[in-house]
Amino acid sequence: MHQRGQKILIVDDERLNIRVLDEMLRDTYEVSVALSGEEALEVVRIVVPDLILLDIQMPGMDGYEVCRRLMADEATRSVPIVFVTAMHEKDDEQRGLELGAVDYITKPFHPAIILSRLKNHLKLQQLNRQLKQQVEQEVALRMTAQQEHELSRQLLIQQSKMAEMGSMLGAIAHQWQQPLCTVSILTESVLCAHQNKLLDEAYLKETTESVLQQIRFMAKTVEDFRRFLVPSKEKVVFNLLTSVQEIIALIGKEFELRDIALDVHCPRKVRVIGYPNEVKQVVLNLLNNARDALSERKCTDPRVSVTIEAIASSARVMVCDNGGGISEDLLPEKLFDPFETTKGEKGTGIGLSLAKQIITRMDGTIAATNTHEGACFILTLPLAGEDA
Repeated sequence: MHQRGQKILIVDDERLNIRVLDEMLRDTYEVSVALSGEEALEVVRIVVPDLILLDIQMPGMDGYEVCRRLMADEATRSVPIVFVTAMHEKDDEQRGLELGAVDYITKPFHPAIILSRLKNHLKLQQLNRQLKQQVEQEVALRMTAQQEHELSRQLLIQQSKMAEMGSMLGAIAHQWQQPLCTVSILTESVLCAHQNKLLDEAYLKETTESVLQQIRFMAKTVEDFRRFLVPSKEKVVFNLLTSVQEIIALIGKEFELRDIALDVHCPRKVRVIGYPNEVKQVVLNLLNNARDALSERKCTDPRVSVTIEAIASSARVMVCDNGGGISEDLLPEKLFDPFETTKGEKGTGIGLSLAKQIITRMDGTIAATNTHEGACFILTLPLAGEDA
């Protein structure tokens, strides 16, 4: 059921289009309008809407650029964007969805279809917000006065994972948007084919397989997330590159949306002995720290590189960025002290301290240094073997 308080922003340079959409939506939603991309960006700085209907072909800043900027901004990146446009080419639709839009509706449109799709996207948006609030409430309940003064290693691990969970949930939401849109379109196409007496067994079989393929992708995303949350019980031999790739598969979209290049270099297979999920947690923390630093400092041509190599009896993982580096008074060891953070009030000071505990427990080391471009974190772990 729609809620009257939900806010929708219509962005279109054609007043007739705005009038049609406004008349369709104003009895159910709080509607605001913008006649250009530039005006839309100004509007969302004042009040962030629950959903944006965005035209593509506009003078000055087009809809694609508006979408890219909204997705790159922390305040608006979770707002669903639905393109409403006269552009019918598949390449146009693909480009819009790749930029982060949740749907693509071509003109002329049917009011019932518009209302149905908006209802689904707003419901998903509401569920995402509720889930985020539940996570935040869980964190708040755990942070009692006694726990703040008597942090144990297990409590540190749990709090650190909860702190990363918001980012992970955001990544999952972005990965789900496109398959959900595809499933919606395929479902409507079956109904349309049935109404036009074009629904045969071959068409139904092909469409069903396409829907199942999207569902399998979404299920795999949830399973990857679930595995990340389960602590490793004992040391095992595992491939470092595989662990890094699994983390990047979960959070890589976050880097794309911020235009941050993320490169992995691993010339040969490198296997180590340790706790794979805990290593993934350390790598995730380092990648998120680099991403946040690059975004906050608005670096030109931001880049993060992950290099994996084997040297003598040790494996080495280097996570480096071009974000300007770490304050010298935190190097070489103070950075890893509990409650030391480079993020000001946004940081907990737990992540790097916990990373050091995890790597030390695996008979490894973690160090931080500055290069001529930025910060570089170096992990060393016991080498199990390597294959060319």
